[in-house]
Amino acid sequence: MSREMLAAMVFVWLIGALVGWFVGWVARGDENRRWAEGARRRIDLAERQVADLTAELARVEAQRVPEPVVAQPAIHVHVETPGAVGYRDLTAAVALAMVQRPMPSVREAGP
Repeated sequence: MSREMLAAMVFVWLIGALVGWFVGWVARGDENRRWAEGARRRIDLAERQVADLTAELARVEAQRVPEPVVAQPAIHVHVETPGAVGYRDLTAAVALAMVQRPMPSVREAGP
């Protein structure tokens, strides 16, 4: 197979691929238009439903009897907190406890 014959085959294959891609793109265009029209119809339906429900909500709120204003009971809780124990107070308490604790007897080790 010569170089010219190979180039002609690649050229024909490339033209066929481009034509096939274009035909597929055109065919999908109709399908895409139908899908877009269906999506637009669904969006329009949803917008109409929202408008209807908003109007219904406004009508119901206009007919609703206002609730009487009731004073909420106030609860006051007063708590006294004990003084905070500081680091020095804890250190002094530990030192005092160690001093007051009886020490064990020391045993001598030996033979």
